[in-house]
Amino acid sequence: MNIVRYFLIAACTAVPLLCDLVVISSNGEIGPSPCARTCAGTTGRTNTAWTGSSGIWVYTPVDISSCGFMDTPVITTSVEGNDWHTVTSGASSVVNATKDSFSIYLWGWVAYLRDHGGPTADVAKAQLWNVNWSA
Repeated sequence: MNIVRYFLIAACTAVPLLCDLVVISSNGEIGPSPCARTCAGTTGRTNTAWTGSSGIWVYTPVDISSCGFMDTPVITTSVEGNDWHTVTSGASSVVNATKDSFSIYLWGWVAYLRDHGGPTADVAKAQLWNVNWSA
């Protein structure tokens, strides 16, 4: 991983046309160049910490502290899994974002849970729901 990182840094230094990054707007004050950082990740299919409220919604915190952001970044998310995540709402709604973390809440009717109606942490875990993000 470090070799790839050093290669990309060297490539961007040697050939600046390949690494053009323009920050149009941010959640805070745009700092002096070069101040932009992009970081991406996933909570992981088998280790996302879903918790919920009796079939009404499920929630997971997402730790982005290892990105080393100086301020709250602009965050884009999606939820991936085996099934039923496609009929929930909230996958792209970032909640309580900071430079170190954010949260995702999912709610909606899940046909798999005809008796309960909404998503549960057990279904989220069984169907391997996870949050993919870029910031």
